[in-house]
This record gives sequence, C-alpha cells and structure tokens, in this order.
Amino acid sequence: MLSHARAGTIKCMDRPVDQPESPFEILRRLENLARVGTVEEVRTTKPARVRIRTGDMVTNWLPWVAGRAGGQAGAMWWPPVKGEQVMMLAPGGDLNNAMVMPGAFSDKNAQASENPDIFRMDIGGGAYIEHDAVNGVMRIEAMASINLNCMGSFITITENEITISAGGGTLIVNGEGAKVTPDVLAQSISLVKHVHPGVETGGAETEQPI
Repeated sequence: MLSHARAGTIKCMDRPVDQPESPFEILRRLENLARVGTVEEVRTTKPARVRIRTGDMVTNWLPWVAGRAGGQAGAMWWPPVKGEQVMMLAPGGDLNNAMVMPGAFSDKNAQASENPDIFRMDIGGGAYIEHDAVNGVMRIEAMASINLNCMGSFITITENEITISAGGGTLIVNGEGAKVTPDVLAQSISLVKHVHPGVETGGAETEQPI
C-alpha cells in the first residue's frame, strides 16, 4: 500500500504530482491579479511610469493605460497624479508586469458634480471643460489664456483682451475699444480709404462725429 503522507502524492494515485509552486504562492498570485491602490510617484520622462502604493507595499515603476498610445496617429498625454486611486491588472499575478488603470473616485478625490447631465473634465489649476446636455451649454474655464490656432490664423483670449488674426488682418478688443488693422470694410466701403463728397481740400478739419 502506498503511503498517502509521502510528499508529492495524492490519494488513489500511484504517480507523484509535480508542484513547482506552493499553494501559498498560487494564492498570492491570484490575489495580485487585480489590486486597488493609489499613485505614490509619477515619472514623466520617457518611458513614463508610475509607482503604486497598495496595502503596505509600493510597486516598481509601471506603465498606465493612457486611453490612446499610437504616437502622432493617436495618443493622449494626461499623467495620473499622486493620490489618485487606480486599479492594477497583473497577468499571471506578477505585479512586476502589471498595467495601471486610472482612475476611480475616492473619499479624498471625489467627483466634481452630482448632476448626471453634466460632462466635466477638470484639467488642473482650476481650469475645466463642462457641457450641460440638457441646456446645451458648453463652458471652458481657463486661468490664464485660451489659444486657438489653425494654419497661421489664431484667436487668443486673455483676462483683458481678445485678439483675432487671419490672413494678415488683426482685430484686438480690450478696455480701450476695438483696433483693426489694416482696414475696416462696411458694405465694401473702406474706413481708411473712403472719401466724403462735397468737401473742399485744404487745411480745414471736419467736425467731430455726431
């Protein structure tokens, strides 16, 4: 009769069973397949990586899911921040090969709205993009300036001034009024080059506008 106490055997089997890993190691790997943690450090130099605190340990540098990572053909650069709650997915339970998936709201970092009809993206420094789907209102909040550029034409909005430039023409609006260069056209009539009939040339000046 075979002894059932011999290492590497199972009852009613006459051949040893290979056990390269202990049951404790298998259990550890199962527990590591998916783990919740918070961002401990962020490295933005190439290749970009984060370290995650989960339980009492901090991981090695790991990549995060960026949404898109196809270079100029399609990519998103928006690094996680310290304290952000994430999920780690580790193939085979090996945390050295884990992929980090931001982000889950937490008590420390709660959502910015309780309105289910609002889309809002906070992008740091108090700036955000918000859309109200019910009222059709889009709001973009910037703390310094907004710049829109297209093939040499641009719009720049700052706290006290708006500049529009296209094709060599520029419109500047600020507290002093509106300044337009090189000219203003009203029904194809030039503000700079138009003439007034019935006025004699000479040193006389016209009266101020009524």
